[in-house]
Amino acid sequence: MDELSRARIKRAPQLMLALGCLALIGASLSACTFRERVAYEDCVRARCSGDGIDCELVIVTMDPEPLGVRVCTKDCATDADCPADPGTGLEGRCVDLDSGSRCFPSCETEYDCALPLECDLGEGVCLPELL
Repeated sequence: MDELSRARIKRAPQLMLALGCLALIGASLSACTFRERVAYEDCVRARCSGDGIDCELVIVTMDPEPLGVRVCTKDCATDADCPADPGTGLEGRCVDLDSGSRCFPSCETEYDCALPLECDLGEGVCLPELL
C-alpha cells in the first residue's frame, strides 16, 4: 500500500465525523425554520401567506395604554373582503376596531379560534384575546 492510500485511510474516521457534524447542524437548522402562517394565525416571528394577508399589529385600547397583538389578517370594508378560516372553514368577518377594519374568523364555539384570538360568542367572531 502506498503512502497516499495510508493517509486516506487514516483520515476516513475524521471525514466521517465531520460529515456527521454537518448533518447534525443541518437538522438543527431545519428545526429552527418558521412555516408561513395562514389567515388569522399569530405572526410574531413568521410570514403570512394568502391573497392580501399580512402580519398586522392590531391595536386594542386598554387602560392605562394601548396593547397590540400580531395576527395574519387584512384590511376590509365588508365581510366579502375576508377569507374563510383555513382551520375551521367558517366565514371571515370584517370587524371595526380602534386600529381600523380588519378581517377575523367567525366562530360558533370557544374552540373555533386559534391563539391569540378567542371567540366572542355574542358576536360570533374571533377577536384578539385582549378585548
